[in-house]
Amino acid sequence: MRRDPALLGRVLSAAVFLPVLALLMWAGGPWWEGYCALLLSLALIEFYRMGPRSLPAWACAVGVAALLAPLAWARLLWPAAVSVLAPLGALAVLAGVAARARGLSFSPAGRAALGLAYVGFLGYAMPGLRLSPGHGYSGAQATAMAYVLTWSADTAAYGVGLALGRHPLAPAISPKKTWEGAAGGLCAAVLVGALSGATLWTFLGPVRGALLGALVGVVGQAGDLLESMFKRQFGAKDSASWIPGHGGVLDRYDSLLTATPVVWGFLLCAMRP
Repeated sequence: MRRDPALLGRVLSAAVFLPVLALLMWAGGPWWEGYCALLLSLALIEFYRMGPRSLPAWACAVGVAALLAPLAWARLLWPAAVSVLAPLGALAVLAGVAARARGLSFSPAGRAALGLAYVGFLGYAMPGLRLSPGHGYSGAQATAMAYVLTWSADTAAYGVGLALGRHPLAPAISPKKTWEGAAGGLCAAVLVGALSGATLWTFLGPVRGALLGALVGVVGQAGDLLESMFKRQFGAKDSASWIPGHGGVLDRYDSLLTATPVVWGFLLCAMRP
Protein backbone atom coordinates (compact mmCIF):
# COMPACT_ATOMS: atom_id res chain seq x y z
CA MET A 1 0.00 0.00 0.00
CA ARG A 2 1.34 3.40 -0.95
CA ARG A 3 1.49 6.23 1.56
CA ASP A 4 0.59 9.85 0.85
CA PRO A 5 2.49 12.45 2.90
CA ALA A 6 -0.28 14.96 2.14
CA LEU A 7 -2.98 12.85 3.84
CA LEU A 8 -2.89 14.70 7.15
CA GLY A 9 -3.24 18.04 5.37
CA ARG A 10 -6.22 16.70 3.45
CA VAL A 11 -7.96 15.56 6.62
CA LEU A 12 -7.34 18.83 8.47
CA SER A 13 -8.49 20.91 5.50
CA ALA A 14 -11.73 18.91 5.28
CA ALA A 15 -12.36 19.20 9.03
CA VAL A 16 -12.10 22.99 8.86
CA PHE A 17 -13.75 23.62 5.52
CA LEU A 18 -16.71 21.21 5.32
CA PRO A 19 -18.78 22.75 8.18
CA VAL A 20 -18.32 26.22 6.67
CA LEU A 21 -19.32 24.91 3.24
CA ALA A 22 -22.45 23.25 4.65
CA LEU A 23 -23.47 26.46 6.41
CA LEU A 24 -23.02 28.56 3.27
CA MET A 25 -24.92 26.00 1.20
CA TRP A 26 -27.82 26.03 3.66
CA ALA A 27 -27.88 29.84 3.88
CA GLY A 28 -27.95 30.35 0.11
CA GLY A 29 -28.67 33.82 -1.24
CA PRO A 30 -25.79 36.30 -1.29
CA TRP A 31 -23.75 34.08 1.03
CA TRP A 32 -23.63 31.21 -1.45
CA GLU A 33 -23.36 33.46 -4.48
CA GLY A 34 -20.47 35.35 -2.87
CA TYR A 35 -18.76 32.07 -2.06
CA CYS A 36 -19.14 30.90 -5.67
CA ALA A 37 -17.85 34.22 -7.00
CA LEU A 38 -14.75 34.02 -4.79
CA LEU A 39 -14.20 30.35 -5.57
CA LEU A 40 -14.45 30.74 -9.34
CA SER A 41 -12.33 33.90 -9.33
CA LEU A 42 -9.53 32.10 -7.47
CA ALA A 43 -9.83 29.09 -9.78
CA LEU A 44 -9.58 31.29 -12.87
CA ILE A 45 -6.54 33.12 -11.51
CA GLU A 46 -4.91 29.76 -10.82
CA PHE A 47 -5.64 28.61 -14.36
CA TYR A 48 -4.04 31.76 -15.75
CA ARG A 49 -1.04 31.78 -13.41
CA MET A 50 0.04 28.14 -13.14
CA GLY A 51 3.23 27.12 -14.86
CA PRO A 52 6.19 29.15 -16.13
CA ARG A 53 4.24 30.79 -18.96
CA SER A 54 1.60 32.43 -16.80
CA LEU A 55 -0.56 35.29 -17.98
CA PRO A 56 0.22 38.79 -16.63
CA ALA A 57 -1.69 40.27 -13.71
CA TRP A 58 -3.70 42.63 -15.93
CA ALA A 59 -4.96 39.69 -18.00
CA CYS A 60 -6.04 37.93 -14.79
CA ALA A 61 -7.91 41.06 -13.70
CA VAL A 62 -9.70 41.33 -17.05
CA GLY A 63 -10.59 37.62 -16.92
CA VAL A 64 -12.02 37.87 -13.42
CA ALA A 65 -14.08 40.91 -14.42
CA ALA A 66 -15.46 39.01 -17.41
CA LEU A 67 -16.22 36.05 -15.13
CA LEU A 68 -18.00 38.07 -12.46
CA ALA A 69 -20.17 40.18 -14.77
CA PRO A 70 -22.69 37.38 -15.53
CA LEU A 71 -22.65 36.27 -11.88
CA ALA A 72 -23.87 39.73 -10.89
CA TRP A 73 -26.98 39.01 -12.98
CA ALA A 74 -27.28 35.40 -11.89
CA ARG A 75 -30.92 35.60 -10.81
CA LEU A 76 -31.87 36.77 -14.29
CA LEU A 77 -29.72 34.21 -16.12
CA TRP A 78 -30.94 31.03 -14.47
CA PRO A 79 -32.30 28.59 -15.52
CA ALA A 80 -31.53 29.68 -19.11
CA ALA A 81 -27.84 29.15 -18.37
CA VAL A 82 -28.20 25.38 -18.38
CA SER A 83 -29.22 25.49 -22.05
CA VAL A 84 -26.72 28.17 -23.11
CA LEU A 85 -23.66 28.63 -20.92
CA ALA A 86 -22.98 25.05 -19.85
CA PRO A 87 -23.05 23.56 -23.40
CA LEU A 88 -20.84 26.39 -24.67
CA GLY A 89 -18.41 25.71 -21.89
CA ALA A 90 -18.42 21.99 -22.62
CA LEU A 91 -17.73 22.62 -26.30
CA ALA A 92 -14.85 24.96 -25.49
CA VAL A 93 -13.33 22.43 -23.10
CA LEU A 94 -13.61 19.68 -25.71
CA ALA A 95 -11.87 21.97 -28.17
CA GLY A 96 -9.07 22.42 -25.64
CA VAL A 97 -8.76 18.66 -25.21
CA ALA A 98 -8.62 18.16 -28.97
CA ALA A 99 -5.93 20.82 -29.29
CA ARG A 100 -3.83 19.12 -26.61
CA ALA A 101 -4.25 15.74 -28.28
CA ARG A 102 -2.77 17.14 -31.49
CA GLY A 103 0.19 18.47 -29.56
CA LEU A 104 -0.74 22.12 -30.03
CA SER A 105 0.07 24.77 -27.44
CA PHE A 106 -2.23 27.60 -26.39
CA SER A 107 -1.44 31.21 -27.18
CA PRO A 108 -2.01 33.72 -24.34
CA ALA A 109 -5.32 34.77 -25.92
CA GLY A 110 -6.34 31.15 -26.37
CA ARG A 111 -5.50 30.35 -22.77
CA ALA A 112 -7.49 33.37 -21.58
CA ALA A 113 -10.55 32.30 -23.58
CA LEU A 114 -10.22 28.67 -22.55
CA GLY A 115 -10.03 29.65 -18.88
CA LEU A 116 -13.29 31.59 -19.12
CA ALA A 117 -14.99 28.66 -20.84
CA TYR A 118 -13.58 26.04 -18.47
CA VAL A 119 -13.92 27.85 -15.14
CA GLY A 120 -16.65 30.29 -16.15
CA PHE A 121 -19.20 28.54 -18.32
CA LEU A 122 -18.93 25.24 -16.45
CA GLY A 123 -18.59 26.98 -13.08
CA TYR A 124 -21.76 29.03 -13.54
CA ALA A 125 -23.66 25.82 -12.81
CA MET A 126 -22.54 26.07 -9.15
CA PRO A 127 -24.62 29.15 -8.25
CA GLY A 128 -27.20 28.24 -10.89
CA LEU A 129 -28.03 24.89 -9.32
CA ARG A 130 -28.53 26.49 -5.90
CA LEU A 131 -30.87 29.09 -7.44
CA SER A 132 -32.96 26.50 -9.29
CA PRO A 133 -35.28 24.43 -7.08
CA GLY A 134 -37.21 21.82 -9.01
CA HIS A 135 -40.12 19.43 -8.66
CA GLY A 136 -39.83 17.94 -5.19
CA TYR A 137 -36.40 19.26 -4.24
CA SER A 138 -34.78 22.51 -3.12
CA GLY A 139 -31.76 24.23 -4.58
CA ALA A 140 -29.80 23.39 -1.42
CA GLN A 141 -30.62 19.69 -1.78
CA ALA A 142 -29.61 19.66 -5.43
CA THR A 143 -26.33 21.40 -4.63
CA ALA A 144 -25.64 18.97 -1.79
CA MET A 145 -26.14 16.09 -4.25
CA ALA A 146 -23.44 17.42 -6.54
CA TYR A 147 -20.95 17.81 -3.70
CA VAL A 148 -21.73 14.55 -1.91
CA LEU A 149 -21.61 12.38 -5.01
CA THR A 150 -18.55 14.06 -6.50
CA TRP A 151 -16.48 14.02 -3.33
CA SER A 152 -17.58 10.46 -2.50
CA ALA A 153 -16.15 9.38 -5.85
CA ASP A 154 -12.99 11.46 -5.32
CA THR A 155 -12.40 10.09 -1.82
CA ALA A 156 -12.97 6.48 -2.80
CA ALA A 157 -10.81 6.79 -5.91
CA TYR A 158 -8.03 8.25 -3.76
CA GLY A 159 -8.30 5.56 -1.05
CA VAL A 160 -8.70 2.57 -3.34
CA GLY A 161 -5.94 3.85 -5.59
CA LEU A 162 -3.54 4.10 -2.64
CA ALA A 163 -4.47 0.67 -1.29
CA LEU A 164 -4.94 -1.40 -4.44
CA GLY A 165 -3.82 0.68 -7.41
CA ARG A 166 -1.58 -1.25 -9.80
CA HIS A 167 -2.61 -0.35 -13.33
CA PRO A 168 -2.15 3.29 -14.47
CA LEU A 169 -5.27 4.93 -15.84
CA ALA A 170 -3.66 7.69 -17.90
CA PRO A 171 0.10 7.69 -17.22
CA ALA A 172 0.86 10.44 -19.74
CA ILE A 173 -1.55 12.79 -17.95
CA SER A 174 -1.66 11.73 -14.29
CA PRO A 175 0.75 8.91 -13.37
CA LYS A 176 -0.71 8.31 -9.89
CA LYS A 177 -4.27 7.60 -11.04
CA THR A 178 -5.14 3.94 -11.55
CA TRP A 179 -7.94 1.88 -13.02
CA GLU A 180 -8.53 0.36 -9.59
CA GLY A 181 -8.99 3.80 -8.08
CA ALA A 182 -11.32 4.89 -10.88
CA ALA A 183 -13.45 1.76 -10.41
CA GLY A 184 -13.57 2.36 -6.66
CA GLY A 185 -14.67 5.95 -7.18
CA LEU A 186 -17.40 4.91 -9.62
CA CYS A 187 -18.72 2.19 -7.30
CA ALA A 188 -18.74 4.58 -4.34
CA ALA A 189 -20.72 7.21 -6.26
CA VAL A 190 -23.28 4.61 -7.38
CA LEU A 191 -23.64 3.21 -3.86
CA VAL A 192 -23.92 6.64 -2.20
CA GLY A 193 -26.42 7.74 -4.86
CA ALA A 194 -28.59 4.65 -4.33
CA LEU A 195 -28.50 4.84 -0.52
CA SER A 196 -29.13 8.58 -0.48
CA GLY A 197 -31.99 8.19 -2.94
CA ALA A 198 -33.57 5.64 -0.63
CA THR A 199 -33.12 7.67 2.56
CA LEU A 200 -32.16 11.35 2.26
CA TRP A 201 -33.35 12.21 -1.25
CA THR A 202 -36.51 10.11 -1.42
CA PHE A 203 -37.86 12.30 -4.23
CA LEU A 204 -35.07 10.81 -6.36
CA GLY A 205 -35.35 7.16 -5.31
CA PRO A 206 -32.59 4.53 -5.24
CA VAL A 207 -32.60 3.69 -8.96
CA ARG A 208 -32.33 7.26 -10.19
CA GLY A 209 -29.91 7.97 -7.34
CA ALA A 210 -27.65 5.15 -8.52
CA LEU A 211 -27.87 6.35 -12.12
CA LEU A 212 -26.98 9.90 -11.12
CA GLY A 213 -24.10 8.53 -9.05
CA ALA A 214 -22.79 6.62 -12.05
CA LEU A 215 -22.90 9.73 -14.24
CA VAL A 216 -21.13 11.82 -11.61
CA GLY A 217 -18.58 9.06 -10.99
CA VAL A 218 -17.58 9.08 -14.64
CA VAL A 219 -17.84 12.79 -15.45
CA GLY A 220 -16.27 13.95 -12.20
CA GLN A 221 -13.20 11.76 -12.64
CA ALA A 222 -12.96 12.88 -16.25
CA GLY A 223 -12.89 16.45 -14.95
CA ASP A 224 -10.01 15.52 -12.64
CA LEU A 225 -8.07 14.14 -15.61
CA LEU A 226 -8.91 17.24 -17.64
CA GLU A 227 -7.35 19.52 -15.04
CA SER A 228 -4.32 17.23 -14.84
CA MET A 229 -3.95 17.57 -18.59
CA PHE A 230 -3.99 21.36 -18.33
CA LYS A 231 -1.34 21.26 -15.61
CA ARG A 232 0.84 19.10 -17.83
CA GLN A 233 0.25 21.47 -20.71
CA PHE A 234 1.27 24.51 -18.67
CA GLY A 235 4.13 22.79 -16.81
CA ALA A 236 2.66 22.88 -13.29
CA LYS A 237 2.47 20.22 -10.56
CA ASP A 238 -0.46 21.86 -8.75
CA SER A 239 -2.68 24.79 -9.67
CA ALA A 240 -1.57 26.57 -6.45
CA SER A 241 -0.46 25.72 -2.91
CA TRP A 242 -2.77 27.43 -0.45
CA ILE A 243 -4.99 24.46 0.50
CA PRO A 244 -2.97 21.99 2.65
CA GLY A 245 -2.97 18.51 1.16
CA HIS A 246 -4.74 19.57 -2.03
CA GLY A 247 -2.87 22.39 -3.74
CA GLY A 248 -5.16 25.04 -5.10
CA VAL A 249 -8.86 25.72 -5.52
CA LEU A 250 -8.82 24.29 -9.03
CA ASP A 251 -7.17 21.10 -7.75
CA ARG A 252 -10.00 20.64 -5.25
CA TYR A 253 -12.90 21.61 -7.48
CA ASP A 254 -11.87 20.19 -10.86
CA SER A 255 -14.34 17.29 -10.55
CA LEU A 256 -17.18 19.55 -9.46
CA LEU A 257 -16.70 21.83 -12.47
CA THR A 258 -17.68 19.01 -14.81
CA ALA A 259 -20.07 17.14 -12.50
CA THR A 260 -22.32 20.00 -11.37
CA PRO A 261 -23.79 20.74 -14.85
CA VAL A 262 -24.49 17.01 -15.21
CA VAL A 263 -26.36 16.92 -11.88
CA TRP A 264 -28.34 19.98 -12.91
CA GLY A 265 -29.23 18.59 -16.32
CA PHE A 266 -30.15 15.18 -14.88
CA LEU A 267 -32.52 16.70 -12.34
CA LEU A 268 -34.18 18.90 -14.94
CA CYS A 269 -34.79 15.84 -17.16
CA ALA A 270 -35.56 13.20 -14.52
CA MET A 271 -37.64 15.22 -12.06
CA ARG A 272 -40.30 16.66 -14.34
CA PRO A 273 -43.79 16.82 -12.81
